[in-house]
Amino acid sequence: PPATGEARANALAVIAQFYAGAGRPEQAAERFLEAARLDPADSDMAIVLSELARDLELHDTAVAILTQAIEHSPGSDQLHYFLGYAYDEAGRVEEAERAFRRALEINPDNYLALNHLGYMFTEHGIQLEEALTLTQRAVELSDEDVSPRFNNAFIVDSLGWAHHQLGNHAEAARWLREAIRRAERGNVQDGLFHEHLGDALLADGKTGEAIAAWEEAIQVYRAAGDLESAETAAEKILREQPANPRIAALLDLVREEIASPEALALPAADDDPEVLDLQ
Repeated sequence: PPATGEARANALAVIAQFYAGAGRPEQAAERFLEAARLDPADSDMAIVLSELARDLELHDTAVAILTQAIEHSPGSDQLHYFLGYAYDEAGRVEEAERAFRRALEINPDNYLALNHLGYMFTEHGIQLEEALTLTQRAVELSDEDVSPRFNNAFIVDSLGWAHHQLGNHAEAARWLREAIRRAERGNVQDGLFHEHLGDALLADGKTGEAIAAWEEAIQVYRAAGDLESAETAAEKILREQPANPRIAALLDLVREEIASPEALALPAADDDPEVLDLQ
């Protein structure tokens, strides 16, 4: 029988991921957009497709999918939030800010939009007082979310990072430690929390504790396969302890791992996934 709209969209998304893995981003983008056009009024499908595209760094495609969906559902704070996310990942900060603010106009309690806008400001060193207000409110609201699988450690980390950027380093360390505690309670590991803690501790004059936090960050990053971030954390330690032979050896190992990644079994360029029957 003919494929349903949802089944066809799912198949096209699989094909898009195949193309992206084969180094053919233009064909991948075309398939994502084709899937989104099957039912442009389906907000949930638009969000799923945009997230898949964003994960593959097809940011313009994600923006196009969400923009089309917003034409059909202009009052969806979630669509505007995800549009802001896509713009931010694409480095289009002003457009991201507008999208996040529109999401908050529709729903002032959208704690994901509050958090992301605030964190984006801290990352760019702009509007830091507002960033602190935004992330504080995001923590307050997300603390009320009792969903069993939800963990707001990443939002608490944003609040700590906003304090750090404002120069409140001791307060930053307090919140960043809390983020790590919450993450561990939820069996979540994120090296960035430890790296942020190390940065705040160093700024607060606690070099030894900072180095311990960065070492933890290295281990978590490596376990997650994020070798570039592990390299950055190791470099921070060596700036403070240039004669640390153990970290120097670890940095050399990480750089070797970066230079010699395991070979990926990618499809041949002439392989075509579109032998699937999508009629």
